[in-house]
Order: sequence, then structure tokens, then C-alpha cells
Amino acid sequence: MSIKKSMIKAAKGEPLPHLPFVPRMDIWYNSNKFLNKLPSMYKDASLRDILDDLELGYHYMIPDFNDLDEPGGHDVHYPLGFYTFKTCPYRVQLHNIAVETQRGRGSLGTRYSTPFGDITTESVLDDGVKTSGATAPFVRKYPVQGIDDLKAAGYIFEHAEVVPFYDGYNEMVEYVGDRGVVAAFHSFGASSMHFILRVLMGLENFYYTLTDYKQDMLEFARKVAVFYDAAFEVTVDSPAEIIMSGTNFNTIITPPYFFQEFILDDMKGRAEYLEKRGKMLAAHPDGENTGLLKMYRKSGMHIADSICPHPMTNLSLKKIRESLGEDVAIFGGLPSICVLKNSMNDNAFEKLIGDTFESIGSGCKIVLSISDTTPPDADLERLKFIAKKSEEFGPIG
Repeated sequence: MSIKKSMIKAAKGEPLPHLPFVPRMDIWYNSNKFLNKLPSMYKDASLRDILDDLELGYHYMIPDFNDLDEPGGHDVHYPLGFYTFKTCPYRVQLHNIAVETQRGRGSLGTRYSTPFGDITTESVLDDGVKTSGATAPFVRKYPVQGIDDLKAAGYIFEHAEVVPFYDGYNEMVEYVGDRGVVAAFHSFGASSMHFILRVLMGLENFYYTLTDYKQDMLEFARKVAVFYDAAFEVTVDSPAEIIMSGTNFNTIITPPYFFQEFILDDMKGRAEYLEKRGKMLAAHPDGENTGLLKMYRKSGMHIADSICPHPMTNLSLKKIRESLGEDVAIFGGLPSICVLKNSMNDNAFEKLIGDTFESIGSGCKIVLSISDTTPPDADLERLKFIAKKSEEFGPIG
């Protein structure tokens, strides 16, 4: 059975001969490639070549944000959540808005002129970001700083036309082949309000503004939803079986009361809609999930990608598994420090792996992976060890 097929079957809770292990390796590869630190036998190899040699699957639940339509360029509208990375299933065309850009060394400033004033952003994709292996630019200046920017920003979203673009996605599906699932990326936000928090404002400005001007923020969220909902529809119409919609939930950033009020119903509606279309909703709750697991179960999300357990968070994998039941598939389950020799010795590593397999019970609805991602200094022998143990675990279902 192909790795791609086993991941789909695992997400659906169908029988499998053994437990899939598909670690996310792009951050590891990007960092080591940029720093010229790839193992000597992989010096000129692509990530796909390395995965084939290691007999590992290709993890593509989160896209490469720097693999752009124009190679070597800068995603001009990234701080607005309008993307041009190749696998993004849509493009955004702005109408009646003047756009000016100013490029610096590894940075990009953008100004949007509207009848209600200007919106300015600044993003950075310099050597510091590339050294980490990340492909998403760092947003140094968010487009919305507070109440005074809501009308101008709202105008932008009301004049943003979403058009389908499936060529890049289809190319990646062909490139990955049976090595893994290529999820279609809808948005960092799990709802229009979460989009405002996650993409447009940042934590501090968002919560100050929401507290002082809630009705204005609700009106702004309705304007953002014009774009957000259109982007979701176009993403669903893509050939993808799995739609990634909503990332980086956290007990502090998206506490249970926020999830309940501003995410839960939206996510539930999208999950139900996807079920009718024969597709699955994935989210990326890679943070501290204390108090949120019951919300995930209620939300109808089909896949919780990059769930990270103790010792990197407060929740054990056993507790996570008990709370989610088999309603939500887990893609993840292994804390990233377990593949770092300078963070965990061999005895502790082997104990953690043993405890992991005890915690997952039958293994139903599990794709074992490194959460959030395989770090640049990961020990490849430990990945091989996990792969071997996963192969021995089964049959499932």
C-alpha cells in the first residue's frame, strides 16, 4: 500500500497493515541546505531524493510559502493573507486599490491606498529566517494596527477577487506521487475573526481592539469573510482530498472562550460541508492545547495535524488521545526534541517511543509524525528507529 493511501485510510479510520510514520522534513532540509550542512551523501539531493533513500513519506500538510510563482521573489501581499506560493489553490486580484512596494535587503514594504486611508505592511525573509528553515516571511508590521485601520482594511477585503489557480497544486501532487498527501492550504485562520488575529493584527493589538471596539471588529470580520469564504469555496473545488484551514491554536492565544465564540461554529460548518463533498478538514493545532481538545472534537475537524505532547506541552499523548477519542485523526504525536540528541539521551528517547506506542492504543486514526516539525539538528538514525517500530506496529483495525 502506498504511503499516500495509508495516510488517507488512517485519517478515515480504515484498516491498515501497520502504523504510518510520515515526519515533516522540509524545515530540516531547508535549513541544512541553506547552511550547506546536509549530510555528505545528500549534498546535491532534493528533499524527495532523501526521503526515498530513507524510505520515508513526503509530508505536505503545510506548504512551502517561498516556492513562489516568481522564483526568488517576495510574496507582496503575504501580510494580508493573499498568497502566490505555487500550491496555493487561488490567487487574489485587487480592484480600485493602488499598491506601492519598497524593497530592502531581505524585506519588503507595501502600501495600499484606499478611499479610507492607507494600509502599510512590512515583511522579512532574510538570512535569519532562512537559517531556521522556515519559508513563511516574518511580518514586522501588521496591516491592521488598531481601530483606525478597520475601514481601509475592510475596503481592501471587499475589493479582493478570488480566482482559482490549481496548476501549481496539481504539479506538486504529481511530484509527490504516492509518497504522501498534498493538502490544499486555505488559510492560517479557522474563521474570519481568527484570520484577523492570526494574520492581520497580531496578539496584542487584536485583543486590545476586540475588547474596546467589539462591534467594530465584528463588522470588520464580516468584510474579511467576503474574501475568506470565497477562498474556501475555491479551495474546496480544487482536486485536494484534505483542506488545511486554521493553524497555531494555543491555550493563551486562542483560549477556550475565544474558540467557542469565534471559531467553533465556523469550523463545524466547514467540516460538515466538506464531508458532503467527500473531503476532510485539517487544522494545525501545534501549540499548548490544554482546555481546547474538547473544542476540537466538537468542531468536526477530521485531522489535527502536528499535535504535540509532553514534555514540550502539558498534555500527554494518552490524555490527548482520550480527549479526542477516534473522532479526530492525529497526524503527529512525537515531540520534536525526541530526535535531538542534545535534548534527549538514547535511554529517554527509547522510553518515550515505547510510551508513545502504548498511548495510541489500537493505532486507529493515527499518522505518527514529528510535532511541529523535524528540527534542523535531528538525528536521522532516530527517524529510522521510529520508522522501524512503526512498521512493526499493526495490523490496525
